[in-house]
Amino acid sequence: MNTKNKKALSNIVTAMLVILLAIALISMLYIVINKTMIKASLSPEYLCFSLQTEKPMEIKKACINQQNETELLLKANKATNETIRFAALMNGESKVWSCGSDSCGCILPKEFESKIYYFPLKADEMTIMIGSCSLETRKVAPNC
Repeated sequence: MNTKNKKALSNIVTAMLVILLAIALISMLYIVINKTMIKASLSPEYLCFSLQTEKPMEIKKACINQQNETELLLKANKATNETIRFAALMNGESKVWSCGSDSCGCILPKEFESKIYYFPLKADEMTIMIGSCSLETRKVAPNC
């Protein structure tokens, strides 16, 4: 074989090896970035931020009714299977109730529906939460 042909062949082999190496590096970089993004999307901070921006539930009204109970009008903007927790703050102390699939007798509103909940105390403010993520806090009006 001519030396010219050997040199031309070695240039082609070198170029092919560089291309294959580049493809392998890009593939590995894609895998690493993809795994990192999946872990971030499943983290509690991401989920809480997502829930706060999507607002699956919102407080439409919070007030004290004639029976001296806290009355809370909750609207579902999105269907959820999560358990909603209600936290009532009264004189610096907090009391929490749960509503959802694992609670007895408490049913969440369906998508785009509203429902009134009654709490046997005069709260200063009410917070709705999913897990440890606070969705909304509202001051309780003295009269309904």
